[in-house]
Amino acid sequence: MKPQVAVDYSAGTRHAKVRSIAANPAGACSLAHSEKTAIREPIRARDSSNERGFRFSETGMAMPQKKANAFDAFRRELVSHLSEEHAHVSFDTAVENFPAELRGTRPPGLPHSAYQLVEHLRIAQWDIIEYARNPKHKSPEFPGGYWPQSPEPPDAEAWERSIAAFRADRKKLVAALEKLDVLAPIEHANNQSLASKTVLLIDHNAYHLGQLILLRRLLSAWNPGA
Repeated sequence: MKPQVAVDYSAGTRHAKVRSIAANPAGACSLAHSEKTAIREPIRARDSSNERGFRFSETGMAMPQKKANAFDAFRRELVSHLSEEHAHVSFDTAVENFPAELRGTRPPGLPHSAYQLVEHLRIAQWDIIEYARNPKHKSPEFPGGYWPQSPEPPDAEAWERSIAAFRADRKKLVAALEKLDVLAPIEHANNQSLASKTVLLIDHNAYHLGQLILLRRLLSAWNPGA
């Protein structure tokens, strides 16, 4: 029996619309914009297999169930390393209960304050996501555009705004990872994949989270779980 392809006719044509994904420069959200028409069956859930043990990829081509399961496992690993704790603390733990009076302090020998590090993490993640999803995105000037000039937050709410924006952008990326073909090349992002940009982002986050924990230790402001 021939596998059935589910076609979305909501576009009003005989073909379903498909989004092509793109990778971005700091590693993130390959949300597709260049659209072309093609019949496809998106990977939705475990039950999208058929009686022959095949699932349909986002390009509409059938792949063996074993390979599909491995693809899903890889997808879950990306999400897990982006948002959970493994070999190092998470972003949420690193910024938790940071004393307001120390957020703009640069310990001797360190080039940045906690506020500068958090803002840098936010800006880089935002840039990665926008680079992947928007072909017209213009990245900030490097390196100055990725760092706030002043070590001090500009106002009392700036710290919480930066953290909230980081979490909101991370949520967008997780949603894209759970929905899109993470290995598909993104044309407007030098044909990099969403997976490659996400790995880059995970690496970048880990580097600066380590700096943030060191800074907290030097300021005697690191007491996780307290």
